[in-house]
Amino acid sequence: MAATAKVSSKGQVTIPKDLRDDLEIDKGDQLVFLQNSGNLILRKVTLDDIREKAMEDYRKGNTLSHEEVFEDLL
Repeated sequence: MAATAKVSSKGQVTIPKDLRDDLEIDKGDQLVFLQNSGNLILRKVTLDDIREKAMEDYRKGNTLSHEEVFEDLL
């Protein structure tokens, strides 16, 4: 499916509803922007992405305290 959208003066773009529905993108979901060969790729952040980032941080010795892990949940 292809769709077009205009960039607003604030640099914002509305993802067409059909695409949001097809990709199950909901309010509050995080998206990642990737640049590849002059193209912009947008995809939903998955649990696998979060796990991979956490493992990368862990291997580098960047760990969080228990308080930091849960602070956004309170």
